[in-house]
Amino acid sequence: MRAISKGKHLLVEKPFTGDSKKAAELCLAAEKAGVTIASGFIERCNPIVSVAKETMESGRIGKVISLASRRVSSFPSRIRDIGVVMDLGSTMWT
Repeated sequence: MRAISKGKHLLVEKPFTGDSKKAAELCLAAEKAGVTIASGFIERCNPIVSVAKETMESGRIGKVISLASRRVSSFPSRIRDIGVVMDLGSTMWT
């Protein structure tokens, strides 16, 4: 809220807030202050996330009690060249 009150645009890493009420307050404050607030939910656009969600919801693997994940691919070389903000900028602002 301090950054918003100072007119600063924000890129907030997840979790955006602890609950939806606080998230709504942040978004409303940003709108009133005329600043942009965005969250880095990049993996939400990853097709494997949709496949995993559909698989769990279908019951095909039984009742999910616990879930953990980790990235096993190599670090993208593009991020080393231009940085993560520029790499993800087109995804977040379109």
